[in-house]
Amino acid sequence: MIDGAGNYAADAEIERKAMQASADVDTAIGAVLELHRSNPNPSILSSMVNADPPMPIEAIRANIKVIIGGGLNEPRDAILTLVLGLLENPVQKDSVLAKPELWPAALEEAVRWISPIGMYPRRVTRSVDLSGITLPEGLQIGLCVGAANRDGSRFADPDRFDMMRPKQSHLAFGAGPHFCAGTRCRGLPSARSWRQCCSTACATCASARRHRLLSAAGCSAVRCRCRCSGIRDERVCASVALRPRSCGRLNSR
Repeated sequence: MIDGAGNYAADAEIERKAMQASADVDTAIGAVLELHRSNPNPSILSSMVNADPPMPIEAIRANIKVIIGGGLNEPRDAILTLVLGLLENPVQKDSVLAKPELWPAALEEAVRWISPIGMYPRRVTRSVDLSGITLPEGLQIGLCVGAANRDGSRFADPDRFDMMRPKQSHLAFGAGPHFCAGTRCRGLPSARSWRQCCSTACATCASARRHRLLSAAGCSAVRCRCRCSGIRDERVCASVALRPRSCGRLNSR
């Protein structure tokens, strides 16, 4: 299902599998709807089922699928990007391990540095001029927020991971009505395990080495192999972070 959302090449087999997975999720939701309707609880599904005014079933299904994708992919990518950034910057790694209060700033810098979602596909709803380029109505474009988060006019030395840089707004979590609802989960007790994951990885991994890959969005990605103390084999630590500088320039053709 997640692969289907990024099937920009319109691969028929990927689409088939994605549609089947989507149908399976619909079936699973339908099997528990009445339970949540008759037994309201704090879960997201129950909140939508018992919403006032009522939410159409299509909206409930769509929201659950977005939550599944966002809950699996982006937290994983953000955590592993943070580990990569710290392993490549030992001084910062030592600082955050010694001062746990620095973890929030480290995570913010990680998602700015390499955004979990580097590009959003969008359709232009009305003709507009953007930085001297005319985008006609109906044009399909990719918004490369990963590149925006490395805008040299907003961020000093933007390609460098620096968790001590002054706090600034970024687009890693989107903006406006599409702002990521999951950002509020970072402070919940149940979500703080990411700090423990990062602490353990940074304490046991002695080094990191990057490998360049090609993502489905046409951008370059990185895979990081970490050599862990006490482990002979190199283990893959991260593999999905987009490299925004490779996304190219926006054009209207």
